[in-house]
Amino acid sequence: MLVTVPFDLAEYSLAAVDRELARLWERVDSLVERNVDRIVLAGVPVAAALGRDRTLEIAELITRRTGLPAGSDLESHVMAAHHLGVSTMAMATRWSDGVNEALRAYMAEAGIEVVSVASRPRDLEQNKAADPNEDHRLMLALGRRAVREPPALPDALFLPGGLGLVVDVAAILEEELQLPVFTNATSTLWAALRGHPGAVQTDGTTYPSRLLATLARSTQ
Repeated sequence: MLVTVPFDLAEYSLAAVDRELARLWERVDSLVERNVDRIVLAGVPVAAALGRDRTLEIAELITRRTGLPAGSDLESHVMAAHHLGVSTMAMATRWSDGVNEALRAYMAEAGIEVVSVASRPRDLEQNKAADPNEDHRLMLALGRRAVREPPALPDALFLPGGLGLVVDVAAILEEELQLPVFTNATSTLWAALRGHPGAVQTDGTTYPSRLLATLARSTQ
């Protein structure tokens, strides 16, 4: 079960993130009261604005306070990329150059090179109001463009952004491009299940993700 206590971000900026972090422990305590097993700092732009050192520090502080494993969407992507041996990736987003560059810098600190970015910049309110079907078509187009722009084929395609309807897009592009495609939902779920102390039960079905499929192989 996924339990969320959301931030109320006004925009994609460090100042907006810092304002919301003032109530971080209130939100963490609310999750602990609901007996969660893991706490995740959600939102790739949030972690990108904070930077990798600060994001890792917050996760460590959450674990110290609660005794629970903690992480972030963006660190889940980093873990997933390392797990699959990914060192270069293309990226498709609906964010501004500033957010994209912060994300590129974060991934570089983790040893992953973002070799191309295809983006349709929009602010937070525009993304919230976007038409889902239009976004589906947009992310398909941006994903294809991002992979085809570099001089050499990247190891993976990165489709961050929880507001975009990218799960179906990821499945389509994995089949079409024959590359792993990372989304927040798949990377964060994979990290949570991989870190679970017990065995992950699978029923042998085909996962709509190359990354999630590694869980099935690891438990057979």
